[in-house]
Amino acid sequence: MRLFGLLICSLFVGTTYSQDTITVQTFTYDTISTRRAIFTFPTELQGETFEKVLMYYNIKCDPLTPWDSYNCGEWDYLAHSRIYDHTGVMDSNLVEGPQYLVNNDWPTNVEYVTSPYYDYYEKYQKFITYTAEADNDWTIGAGTDNSAMPFGSSAKNQRTQVLWTAAEIAGAGITAGSIDKLRFDVNTLGGDLEDLTIKLKHTTATEVTSFDEVGWTTVYELNTSFGGTGIMTLNLTYPFAYDGVSDLLMDITFENATANTDNVLTASQTTNNSVIFTNERLGYLDVPQNDFVEIGMSDYDFGDQITISFWANGDANILPVNTSIFEAEDSLNNRILNAHFPWSNSQHYWDAGEGSGYDRINQAATIGEIEGEWHHWAFTKDKTSGKMKIFLDGVEWLSGTDKDRAVGVVNAFKIGINRAEGNGWPGKIDEFRVWDVELAESDIAAWMNQKIDGTHPNYADLVLYYDFDGEGAVVDKSGNDVDGMMSTPGMVKFYEESMAGYEVSDIRPNVTFVQGTYTSSLDSTLVLDSVMVDQIDITEFQVDGRKFVIADIMHQWPSGYGYTYDHLGVKTDSVFHADDVTIPNDSISYYEEPFEIIDPYEIGRFITPYGINFDLGPNGFTYVYDISDYEQFLMGDVDFAAHNTQELIDVKFKFIKGTPPREVIKVEKIWGNHGSHSYADLDNDVKLPAKDIDLDPAGSMFKVRSRITGHGHNGSNNCCEWGNGQGREHEFLVDGTLRHSWEIWQSTECGDNPNISQGGTWPYAREGWCPGDIVEDHEFDITEWVTPGTTASLDYDIEDVPVGDPAQGNGNYNMAMHLITYGAPNFANDAAIVDVLNPNNWEYYGKWNPTCQNPRVVLRNTGSNDLTSVFIHIWVGGFANTVSYEWTGNLGFLEEEIVEIPINDGWWYDSQNTLEFSAMIHLPNGVDDEYEPNNTYTVPFEATPVYNEPFYLWFKTNNMAHENALYVKDGSGNIVFERTSLTNATEYKDTLDLAPGCYTVEITDSDHDGISFWYANQTEGEGSGFLRLRKVSGGTLHTFDPDFGRYANHSFTVGFALENEEIDVDYGMEVFPNPSEGIFNVTLDNFRGDQVAFRVYDEAGALAFEKLVNDNNVEGYIQQQLDLAHLADGIYMIQVMSDEQIVTKRIVKK
Repeated sequence: MRLFGLLICSLFVGTTYSQDTITVQTFTYDTISTRRAIFTFPTELQGETFEKVLMYYNIKCDPLTPWDSYNCGEWDYLAHSRIYDHTGVMDSNLVEGPQYLVNNDWPTNVEYVTSPYYDYYEKYQKFITYTAEADNDWTIGAGTDNSAMPFGSSAKNQRTQVLWTAAEIAGAGITAGSIDKLRFDVNTLGGDLEDLTIKLKHTTATEVTSFDEVGWTTVYELNTSFGGTGIMTLNLTYPFAYDGVSDLLMDITFENATANTDNVLTASQTTNNSVIFTNERLGYLDVPQNDFVEIGMSDYDFGDQITISFWANGDANILPVNTSIFEAEDSLNNRILNAHFPWSNSQHYWDAGEGSGYDRINQAATIGEIEGEWHHWAFTKDKTSGKMKIFLDGVEWLSGTDKDRAVGVVNAFKIGINRAEGNGWPGKIDEFRVWDVELAESDIAAWMNQKIDGTHPNYADLVLYYDFDGEGAVVDKSGNDVDGMMSTPGMVKFYEESMAGYEVSDIRPNVTFVQGTYTSSLDSTLVLDSVMVDQIDITEFQVDGRKFVIADIMHQWPSGYGYTYDHLGVKTDSVFHADDVTIPNDSISYYEEPFEIIDPYEIGRFITPYGINFDLGPNGFTYVYDISDYEQFLMGDVDFAAHNTQELIDVKFKFIKGTPPREVIKVEKIWGNHGSHSYADLDNDVKLPAKDIDLDPAGSMFKVRSRITGHGHNGSNNCCEWGNGQGREHEFLVDGTLRHSWEIWQSTECGDNPNISQGGTWPYAREGWCPGDIVEDHEFDITEWVTPGTTASLDYDIEDVPVGDPAQGNGNYNMAMHLITYGAPNFANDAAIVDVLNPNNWEYYGKWNPTCQNPRVVLRNTGSNDLTSVFIHIWVGGFANTVSYEWTGNLGFLEEEIVEIPINDGWWYDSQNTLEFSAMIHLPNGVDDEYEPNNTYTVPFEATPVYNEPFYLWFKTNNMAHENALYVKDGSGNIVFERTSLTNATEYKDTLDLAPGCYTVEITDSDHDGISFWYANQTEGEGSGFLRLRKVSGGTLHTFDPDFGRYANHSFTVGFALENEEIDVDYGMEVFPNPSEGIFNVTLDNFRGDQVAFRVYDEAGALAFEKLVNDNNVEGYIQQQLDLAHLADGIYMIQVMSDEQIVTKRIVKK
């Protein structure tokens, strides 16, 4: 986004300088959804010199903020300000990859065998031998048809299931009892039947429609040859106990090494489909979680339509979790196709469409639709109609409209996982088909149980077809040669389950069931079974422009050993199969699209406030950053990024014309972009190790500017945000020698924060991290240890992770480290007032303003000579009341000192009512100042109130009164009243009748959590207190916010005013505790009138509670308890109204 900075050429309203100031407006409250944009800074900046550059960063709580449900974001987050320097230098990334992947592995050489080989397993096949037998034969079927089922050995593999109804069985004379033999009438003798296996089960089915997979009893398993034609008998090794009432289902399989001729049986036609069979090894794809198939598809343009269909049975031991059963992307890594199947919320999602986004439909699925059951699913999309659909078992399950993106071009496609190889879907898949047309519902239903062949109405639109039958590889049966690569060999499984590839028939072999009385014994024979070694998938890639594409997928066998195992599974022999082909697996590469090198620089950071029940007022809160070091990035088109959308923001850059103390020559990032590093990595030099830096020969002075915040709650002291009372020592070394060390622990700063009464644990000490406050830069000069034009080794180190508490190492620090190179100082004798702490109406200094105490200014030496003396002149309004103060001391170049200037009480009177305070320096070191434009600093301020009658301090302590102290101090800071030994939960009323002068009431808290803080109340039972100033004659003068952190001040005058102004009425409305689970205590002062009503409104403005108090309330003080336990948790507004006055306050019911 490109925006234009608003140029304002004027003296800045607020703090003023004697120099002209150019203000450039960037983000405003209206640009709420934009947090990075290019702003065109005015050309007037170019060619100018600036004494300093400041960034004014204002944040404001507002219902328009989209971050969460609070006007300010709920949590404290890092808020970075960054400038992206567009260098104009182009670069391109080299992308390298293997030419071959072997089942998702990247070997140095691709070695394979071109012919299959086998592992051999000895096993005993048991058979039964009869020494005495009395048979009773019961025959079902007298027809003369022929059937090659179930012994049709012209195919290497065959599986047949045959059904007899209970009526047929009973009609043949079969009764409950043991079925011992089976007899078949062989018309034509065929080949042997290896590993012939027969299973029987009871059933209630009256017709076969698909293979039955559960509940079987194996009755026969033996290599079998029929001796000739005619009646052939199979003695069941394990006779079957027929129950006499059920239908009977038989499963017959064999697996030969080679094809032969069919054994043809005499058969009969039945009234229904009684036989189901297949002459293939039917299989399915078994997908363990995080395994997958890479489809050999590159640059396929699906145009406007697509259909993807398959059978699926999800793993009930894992689902539902976040999954993708398939995902495809284009050459720019945009998602083109995806199905979350399901997501962890048990919703199925179907995503399709080209570009940086996609169309989506989704719906909740039942447990049976997610896991443990086979179901057929089809996903369709048609751009022209704008419809996307999902079909379940041939019936429309979900549809969506206005889905008008084209499908797009697929460059990579995976089954069982997403494109990043995450969110793996676990389960079984069969009959995976992809079409470049939207199939009709009728065709989906008609073909979901059938193999796809040329008779399908959309056969020409078939893109790929995996039936997972016949061989242990993912082979495309569409004729398009789009094979797949399995991530792990052996994912194709056989014989267990398959959802298509079978036929049904009403021609059933005649069979004789034999029951009788026998004398028998079991015997066994040792046979050798062969199992083909799993194939490997070899995927070849090639470069196509700026991407890799799949050129071919081969299915071969790995070089290695084939083993022989005895019947106990012990290896007894091996044969090595050397590779027939060896291919070096070279790297292939391409260069990505060239791009401009854009170098980000963090120029400032703050921590967002805890936003629950928090407000920054109608004008927001402003942070001011001195970013003079980064001036070079603020010319022309400036790519600027601000923080998140937790608050509205308004950001201005102010360029104060003039000459800086020294010129910035260069800014560089010592260790690259700012980022987060673990404490352990910093300690072990994994991050921020020693680095050689070439120092600019034009430089005269060098400074390191660091910006560090601690994060995490690790180890015994919750490193590295909290520290439990202590921070870590940070160190900086030059050429291997320690030159500077510092801590970022903020022991009091968080509780000193002017943004009081936040929603979270804002006032407690942290490591460089105070919610609602600016992150302070730490700067130090290294000039004396380096030489311009040479190379210096710069190194960062940190206090060692404690040996006894290594978990602290998991904490982290967000760090920016910049090296600033400067020219020589521009002045020898120069000084400046760079800030005024008080008086000042800047909200950042609001905890000690407004005030009538001695003014405090910040004096800086801006000359190369040490500053040992200077005159400071101050005044309010005009020059008539100027006070001159001679400061003496010793400040080196750019060193600062806070200077308190003593005054008398009457000095504050502003005869011109301008409410402006000015400070000016004169004669640094007793000589003329070399640069006058920085001599004067003027700020607006707010007058203190005037209390010209006796009042009393009304102080109610909480349950931790020992943490508090109460003081009244005069204008020079002398204590005129104090209470330091306090009793818990006690009200103190101390009357004061003060002489004319300036005074400040100060309350402190040693635990930094005020006298009413939700967290202290919740964890320590502190309870709530209050502090008010009340006139003896009645009425409240001032009410302290009880959630004040470490301290709170209130200044006033007695006997004179800083200006003529009226005091606003302070109703002193307090609600405590707040938040509360139901009981809220409400107090008001100066609130008069009849028929006082307490009303509570919800966020929608609906009245939720009302209480009327019939009290004329002459004294103006009200105290009521409201029981709101019956209300739902949330944010409410309490409104108190009388016939004369109205006041409101926000509360939180939790």
